[in-house]
Parts: sequence; C-alpha cells; structure tokens
Amino acid sequence: MSRLRCPWRRTEATGDERAARDRRAQRDAGISFVEVTVAVAILGIAATALFGAMFASSQTSTRTRTTATVERTITDAFARINQAPMACSYTAEMAAALQAHGLPSNAATIAYQRYVPASTLDAPGQWVNGACQNGVVTAGLVQSVTVTVSGAAGSTIVTRSATTVKSRD
Repeated sequence: MSRLRCPWRRTEATGDERAARDRRAQRDAGISFVEVTVAVAILGIAATALFGAMFASSQTSTRTRTTATVERTITDAFARINQAPMACSYTAEMAAALQAHGLPSNAATIAYQRYVPASTLDAPGQWVNGACQNGVVTAGLVQSVTVTVSGAAGSTIVTRSATTVKSRD
C-alpha cells in the first residue's frame, strides 16, 4: 500500500525511498571527468570555428580596403591626367595621386600609346608605343594612357589597370 504524502507535513521515508534519494544525491553530487572532457572538446571545436571565421573576415576586410584604395588612386590619377595639359609624360600626376592615397611611388606603372592616322582615308590608323613622336606634342595628338596600380593586402597583391584616351584639339 502506498503512502500519501502531504507537502506541508513531514513523514518518515521508507528504506527504499531513502536509497532512491541517496542514489539521486550521488548522481547529482558533481560533474564527472568524462562530462568535463566532452564539454571542453565541444568548446574547442566552437572556438576553432569562431577564430577561423574571424581570421577570414579580417583578411577579406583588408583585401577590400586595399582594393578600394587602388581603385580610388586610379580614379584620382585619371582626373589629374585629364586636367593636365597635353604632355609626353604624366608621371608627376601619377606620383601626386599615389602620394595622396598613401601608396609608395613604385606601386604604379604608366604605359603610353599614340594614334597615328593612315596616309589615306580608306585605311585605318594604328596605335604605336610612346606618348609623343620625338618627344614633341603635335597638333591632333591622340594618346592612350594606361595606368596600373598595385597594393599589398596581407599576402595578396591587388592589381587594377585602366586606360583613358586624351586628345589635343
């Protein structure tokens, strides 16, 4: 026959009830070594994943920042080149753009071509290397200026290149 227990009235526990209570107390007495080891392993796996994600995010951020700086430098260089009078070299404009964006002077290269019209109207002209013929700016000169800028983003090099055409009226 089972005993009804009232929560407000204390009654004496039987031997079986005491044994069950003692087993629960032993089981709840603390954390075993295996439980601690499993918890540490799970935390280690989670920390490894978290640190890997943080590292990847940091690298992506650095690469994005460097790419933006390189692209702004090219845009600034073209603005300076297009505002400058026709010349056979635009290295001063390029150097100013590099300095304005905090890049070293060896971070950019400039390549020049000029358009040479054909001798007859029915033939196409051609692009030849060099900004000017014999170092002289001539009437009707059309130049193609290609700027390549590189920047280091950690172990990665970000390189962008663009071309503008400049002509003399």
